[in-house]
Amino acid sequence: EFGAFWDNVERVRLEFKHKDSKDASTTLPPSMNEKKIATGHCDEFNAPEAPVGVQTPIKPDCNKAQGCLFCIHYACHADKEDLKKLFSLLFVISEVREFTKNIDHADKVFEPVVERIELIVSTIEEKSEDYLIMVEEVRDEVMNLGVLTDFWEMKLQRYEKLGVIA
Repeated sequence: EFGAFWDNVERVRLEFKHKDSKDASTTLPPSMNEKKIATGHCDEFNAPEAPVGVQTPIKPDCNKAQGCLFCIHYACHADKEDLKKLFSLLFVISEVREFTKNIDHADKVFEPVVERIELIVSTIEEKSEDYLIMVEEVRDEVMNLGVLTDFWEMKLQRYEKLGVIA
């Protein structure tokens, strides 16, 4: 099932938008009806849909950030804003995983999300040297310095208040 999903991942749209890119051929204008979401953008919010004929590891769901990553309406712009959203989610996942009592269960839950984010990020990195540099800058800012998006910062604080993480 994973193989079929990754084979059909081309059906899931990645829009590349980077204002400073010298490679204009990869820059697509954002769709007029896109909505900003916690992990990127969505061009048909509240209409989650899996790729045709593919069983996704996580059911597309507009009410869960991880569900958006597996929906055909999901879009990730190759810009700092969307990369910061993805790395912020990875940061929160790593914090939750670190403090969980059942690491095997956490890995089972988070592995498809981490793999999907890594696929998106590597796709962006492969576009050009400029994209690779941008990805590394954002990765360092979030994963090493802990500078998260407002949404993921609030989510992390909520987990701390609930005692999920210390």
